[in-house]
Formats: sequence, C-alpha cells, structure tokens
Amino acid sequence: MRYLRRCLAMAAAALLAAGSTTAAARVQEGAVPARQRAHVMAQHTVHVGPTVSVPAGQAVVAPPAVCPAGQVASGGGGEITGGSVFLTWSRPRPGTTGTWEVRGLNAGGPTAQLHAEVVCTTAPHSRGSANDSVPPGNGGSAIAPCPAGQVPSGGGYDVTGDSLRVTLVDVQPAGWLAAASNTGNGPQTLTSYAVCSPAAHSHPRSGSLPVPARQTVEATAPCPASQVVTGGGGAAGFPTFVRASIPSGNGWKFRVANTSPDLDDVMNAEAHCTVP
Repeated sequence: MRYLRRCLAMAAAALLAAGSTTAAARVQEGAVPARQRAHVMAQHTVHVGPTVSVPAGQAVVAPPAVCPAGQVASGGGGEITGGSVFLTWSRPRPGTTGTWEVRGLNAGGPTAQLHAEVVCTTAPHSRGSANDSVPPGNGGSAIAPCPAGQVPSGGGYDVTGDSLRVTLVDVQPAGWLAAASNTGNGPQTLTSYAVCSPAAHSHPRSGSLPVPARQTVEATAPCPASQVVTGGGGAAGFPTFVRASIPSGNGWKFRVANTSPDLDDVMNAEAHCTVP
C-alpha cells in the first residue's frame, strides 16, 4: 500500500508538469459567435447558495447557488467544513446556464456544513465536458475542451462513486483539467466540466505550500487589481483531496486535506481573472 501511495504521488507530480490524455471529450453547444466577441466584458458577482448539514457517513447535494435572471455562470465552487469531508461534485448543473451545485461526503466525524457558490455575469459563455474511467487503486484525469478561440473562465467536476476523490482542478491551454484517485475496489468515472469565454483571462497562482501527512491546508490566489475573479481551482497530489474551492475576495481559495498517514504533499490555488 505504501508503494502504491508513492506511485500515485509520483503520477500526480508528472500530471501537474505535463498534463494528460483524456477520454470522451466533447464541446457542448453554445459557442460565442465572432460578432459578439468585442462585447463580452461585464461585471462578475458572487452568489451563495443555502448551507446544508452533512451527517457522518453520508453524502449530500447542497441546494444550488443560482445566478439572477439574465445572467450565466462563469465559474463556481463550494466549501465543506467539519468532519472527515470531501467535495465529490462541484459543477455547473447539467441543463442550466446559471446554476452551480456541489455534493459533499462526510466519511466520519462531526456533522459537516456544505454550500455552493457561483460567479455570475451577463457576458456569454459556453461549456465543454470530458470523462475518464479510473481503475481501482489508480489515479485518472479528464480535460474538458473549450471551443477554438475561447479559454476557461472556470470549471468543475463530478464522480460516479464516493471512492473516487478529486485532488486537482486546474486550467489548461485549451480546457479544464480534473484529476482524481480511486480508493475503492471497482472502476469509477470522473467527469470534468469547462466553462469557456472568448474574453482574455489571466490565471495567477498562489505560492506552493506544504501539506503534511494528515493535515488540511488552504491557499488563496488573488486577481490583479485591474481584473475580477471569474472562477478558479487548484492542485495537489493524489493522496490529497479537495475540501473547498470558492471565491475569496477578488481571488480564489483552495483547501485540501492530505489523507496519507506518512507522505507529505504540496498544493497551490489558482484564480481565473478578466477585465470587467
């Protein structure tokens, strides 16, 4: 088991450095016509969904965070606190343009609290998704593509089983990467979701922070003073799983828990930013 954990950690480091191949990638409808691209700048505001309790041993989907009428999501996330807890979903709700939902797993300990947050704007956005089947005892990844000429403004993920725990949600040159570790006995599917914009975005990162074994650590990446946050994520190794990925001021906060009993890790946060 210790050898497997070390192999997963090494695989995560390689993934962070070089990216990975994906399966079943597709660009959804909704690409922004070229004639609209000169008029996509808009204010972005954060809207917070109701908080829900997650009892020990249960997984719960929080009430969604919803954009005002006439606005769409540029990104989103959620936070779960207390207990032995992980974000198993953080995604734009399928079939909607302005709704973000999260699901949290409390594997044990005190009752946890969970909520979703969404960044909303009037600027047009499109979506992409990709999925990957992850064998038991292995790590896997999926990169959701953006249409040509667009870049991620945010992104998310979901999983088909609670043994598949997400460790990395990160921008790529042409899409959105999610990576996860399968701690169970059967294959599970990881899906990555990209929210895409034709507007130019910057992607500042926080500095890398150590995550000692059995510890929880968070970092925040700020946007430049002239820009506003549209979404974000972060990265860590495969023994380290996501507990929060949400807007924080004019930046993005990423919190992870290292579940390894003996292996240290590193992490960082990433903000997606654009000119309002």
